[in-house]
Formats: sequence, C-alpha cells, structure tokens
Amino acid sequence: DPVLIDSYAASLLALDVEDIPYIPMAAELGVGETSLSAMEIVEVNPEAKTPGTFRLSRQAQSLAKYIDQRQACSACYGSLIHALYRLQEEGILGNLKLGEKGIKIGQG
Repeated sequence: DPVLIDSYAASLLALDVEDIPYIPMAAELGVGETSLSAMEIVEVNPEAKTPGTFRLSRQAQSLAKYIDQRQACSACYGSLIHALYRLQEEGILGNLKLGEKGIKIGQG
C-alpha cells in the first residue's frame, strides 16, 4: 500500500498526512489507506540497528521553512529534510541563498 508507506514515512518525520497534500488525495482516490493503526511493521535485521534514533519533530518543522513543496513524495521530502539537517549540523545552512520561495521540490 503506497499511501500507507508514505503515511508511515510522514509519521517518522513528525508530519501529519494532511501536511503532504498528495497523501490524502491518493487515499480519497482509493489508492490506499492512511490509518497506521492496522499496520504491522516487521523490522529486518534489528541487531544491525545503530545506537540512538534520528527523530525530527520540531526540528523538521523548522527545516521545512526552507522548502517549497508541491506534491513531493515522502521519500524525496524526507531526504531533503535530512540533507538540510546535515547542513545545519555542519553550520552552513545559513549560507544557502534561497530567495523567498526556498528549495522547490515536487511535481506541482
């Protein structure tokens, strides 16, 4: 279910599915479900997990101000959030010259 996968990815980024317009639209078209309650997650190779977790909640929202997204898939959006986070860690995020609109991503 691609809609469910994108809904789950959004939750990992501390985003609501309503924050990503194409997810509810796809659910309304019958492509899949957005409810995570019936989902079964199977972790592959849990022993290989690195210590700690990568969680962006308020951080992701703070980084989202640099993004002008239009129907971007969750994988692309999440990757961009992560890239911005890494730039922020390096102390060079403020050096980006983005103009008013920010980084454009998506299909719209």
